[in-house]
Amino acid sequence: MINSRTYRAPTITEAVDKVKRELGRDAIILQTRRFRKGGLLGFLGGQPMWEVQAASNLNIPQIPISGEYVSEQSSMAPLGSHQDTPMNKVHWVGTEPLVSGYQTAACNATGVLAKLREHLLAQDVEAPLVSNIMDELLANLPNKELSDETHLRTRLADLIAKRMGVIDPAESTTRAARTRVITLIGPTGVGKTTTIAKMAANYKLRSNKKVGLITIDTYRIAAVDQLRTYAEIMDIPVQAVFSPGELHNAVQRMSEMDVILVDTVGRSQNDRVRLNDLAKFITVSGSDEVHLTISIATNPRVARNTADHFKPLGVNRIIITKLDEAETFGMMLNVVAATDAAISYVTTGQDVPDDITRADPNILARCIMKGSWHAN
Repeated sequence: MINSRTYRAPTITEAVDKVKRELGRDAIILQTRRFRKGGLLGFLGGQPMWEVQAASNLNIPQIPISGEYVSEQSSMAPLGSHQDTPMNKVHWVGTEPLVSGYQTAACNATGVLAKLREHLLAQDVEAPLVSNIMDELLANLPNKELSDETHLRTRLADLIAKRMGVIDPAESTTRAARTRVITLIGPTGVGKTTTIAKMAANYKLRSNKKVGLITIDTYRIAAVDQLRTYAEIMDIPVQAVFSPGELHNAVQRMSEMDVILVDTVGRSQNDRVRLNDLAKFITVSGSDEVHLTISIATNPRVARNTADHFKPLGVNRIIITKLDEAETFGMMLNVVAATDAAISYVTTGQDVPDDITRADPNILARCIMKGSWHAN
């Protein structure tokens, strides 16, 4: 017979901490429930509490996996419930697995679930987002499916695709009779100028649109020359401007165009003064779309910082560049979550106009699951 103990606390985390302190990190959670302490009839008013029944696993073989995942939602009975409902779910605490119940399916599943979780972390998906995705993966999933890795991977890919907000670049809120102004912003070195040339070529050569180019990246002579070269090849007008007023006038002069693409100078996400200057250009341009352009190779922490600092400039689209060079792809999910913007394009090389693709959520999800763009 297994001797168990019961721990109560306001949150599941606090209750599990008590388990770890008294029974160790390798303890087994037998069941959990949520209830109200006090109040009328035990459920009207009162303080919401968690109860965890746990036991030492000295007499139970260890499961050699790792993780650090605790799901409050997966073991939550309704606050108004007066029932003590055991929850047959798998929990991780710290770096050791805690398995609720003794169900064979759940025990067999721990290795599969931990493998999937570690894969997402290895793909640089942020830990809180991974926990949230794993919560959703486990929600309403029958125990018999918990150890089916093929099924879980398919379900996980579908969940990632749903979270991978994308938008068809052909979609626009711009009225048909009005010129569509599209501005690309982002840090230095992410490939904005090459990307804008690809977009210009696709709008003109494949969509048969009248296209104009404007650049405010006058700090880099090479960038201006590069854009002029592309513009000459495609027979597209291009103007370089130095101030917000000049940009406003240039947009007015190109009002007969279907699409105006504005290339901007790369700015550090930490340079607030120059980001504020850039915001003035965006405001006077009357941009319908502001695409944050960011390389997939960006350090995940830097990518999050970049998304946070560029978001106030009106970012409503995201372009992810250099997917062909990537080894991890989770940054895409992080940036989407940070900006609430949709991915419009991804780029996969330097060739103009070919190496640019409309974002497809299923393909991007497969990139994360397989860890490669070339596997698609």
